[in-house]
Amino acid sequence: MKYSLSLAFIIMFAVTGAFAKDGKNASGKTAASIATVKADNYKIAYGQSSKNGRVIFGDKQSHAVVTYGEVWRPGTESQPVEITVAKDCLFAGHQLKAGAYTMLIIPHSSEWMIILNSQLGQKGAFNYEKVRSKDVLLAAIAAKTTDNTKETFTINSTNDGFSIEWDQMAAYISMKTFGNK
Repeated sequence: MKYSLSLAFIIMFAVTGAFAKDGKNASGKTAASIATVKADNYKIAYGQSSKNGRVIFGDKQSHAVVTYGEVWRPGTESQPVEITVAKDCLFAGHQLKAGAYTMLIIPHSSEWMIILNSQLGQKGAFNYEKVRSKDVLLAAIAAKTTDNTKETFTINSTNDGFSIEWDQMAAYISMKTFGNK
């Protein structure tokens, strides 16, 4: 009996490990991963959602995950995009004090409005109106469609800022510490 019970536990852990290795959770769905981007003056932690065959950006009629013109809190439910800035800087050309912020976006097909909000731990955009008073920065940035599809929501550090890519959309945000040109 003890041998059978032990064998059952070993098999259960082996199956669970197999799901973890291929990026799937116990339900067979792709598990979101947590990513971190670090640069001299900032650190970004965020959850990486996957496209999984869905329409990501579009209007309400297309049943897009991210609707143009509406507030989107990127990342995953458990890990929104949170930016920690070590020193005061210019963020997309706007003065930003050192601190930690949640990033929200109001996307359009060729321009995104980036919102940095001091309320950390936001679980989605549905409560945005309750924390809107904690917005510390609004910045319009260019966004563009690309020829390549990015399956996973990704943020990459660049020489003077970072890029955001998902599906066939990409945007760039400049970040410069004061005194740097």
